[in-house]
Amino acid sequence: MTSAKSKRFSPFSLDAVNFLSADVRGAVGPYLNVFLVTRQHWSQSEVGLVTTLSGLLDAPLRHCPDPSLPRDSHGCLH
Repeated sequence: MTSAKSKRFSPFSLDAVNFLSADVRGAVGPYLNVFLVTRQHWSQSEVGLVTTLSGLLDAPLRHCPDPSLPRDSHGCLH
């Protein structure tokens, strides 16, 4: 049985997930681009379009639905 304390949200865990996902995206992105151009025969324009769209679609998903977390005057988590 888990205690009530272990079920509480930890802001550190969100920071860790953001850090690790940024690391993976930054490290895998260039290799994925080269793979798509050289092995899958995508044009550089297609890769650029998909990369741009994924960045634009990712931006709204980065907000945190928990309004109790501390935010600065611009609404960003800190």
